[in-house]
Amino acid sequence: MRALPVSIVAIFMLACACMLGSAMAQTTPQRSNKGELSPPTSITPPPLAMPALNVPAKPTDQKPIDGKAQPVKFQTKLTEKDQPLTTGLTWRLFNGKLPVPQTAKPAFEIKDSTFTSSLLPGDYVVNVTFGRVNAFRAFTVAATPVNDTIVLGAGGIRFNADVNGKPINQNKLSFSIFTAAAREAERKLIQSDIKPGTIIRLPQGDYYISSRYGDGNAVVGTDIAIQAGKLTDAAIHHKAASVTLKLVSEAGAEAMANTSWTVLTPNGDTVSEFIGAYVTITLLEGEYIVIARYENRVYNTQFSVESGVDKDVEVLAR
Repeated sequence: MRALPVSIVAIFMLACACMLGSAMAQTTPQRSNKGELSPPTSITPPPLAMPALNVPAKPTDQKPIDGKAQPVKFQTKLTEKDQPLTTGLTWRLFNGKLPVPQTAKPAFEIKDSTFTSSLLPGDYVVNVTFGRVNAFRAFTVAATPVNDTIVLGAGGIRFNADVNGKPINQNKLSFSIFTAAAREAERKLIQSDIKPGTIIRLPQGDYYISSRYGDGNAVVGTDIAIQAGKLTDAAIHHKAASVTLKLVSEAGAEAMANTSWTVLTPNGDTVSEFIGAYVTITLLEGEYIVIARYENRVYNTQFSVESGVDKDVEVLAR
């Protein structure tokens, strides 16, 4: 290779030096008249790949959750003015929020005057039942204890009945309670076969109750209102009596066994059907027809029922 002349090399080196000096002049801070460094001439650098930063969220009203379990306590009242309930309560705890699926199983269940536990931060639903009263309350455990009262807005009803002001044999009485509705077909059964003196706890509101006396047609119903914090006595007044049916060959004779009985209203509606020598049935006061079938023969008679007057009715097999 042929070497370059010295003059050419010198010129090339001088040019490089000038270029380097110009670049340094652009990036070196200059001192102002006040003795301060003036900002350098800006040079836009190429973008650099930086790791993502965890930017704090905007502050909220919710307190931070520290992961520690917090004490939780619930109590119940019938009304705001009442004292807390102490008996007849069942508590259930569910994880999550409302609504609670019907198939959900509670985390645990206790029977106590209050719900007391220690729970980790999270969302929960507490359920309390008091008789037929059923209430749910959603709550969140955060960084502070939970202490709350559930007002049930409920009352109670106590059942009883009489005939002409006289008590009825309690073994012959039963009661049922339904939702209130103008039409019988629209009423929904809440509870049946309730014994006299029983107290049923219900949310405040309107209901329909019925009382059955014996196993005939002595059924009486009425509308009733339940008030929160109060016990309502439901006294049903029956107008009925018990009648014992006998098929006899003559008045005062022994009753014939294996007799089939049908009791009808004057319009021909069937009230009851039985088989036996002695059949006792409780009927509303009024007029009736009884048909007795014995050994392929049919006998009948008419009779009346007076409220509160029990009696025997003999059908002569003639």
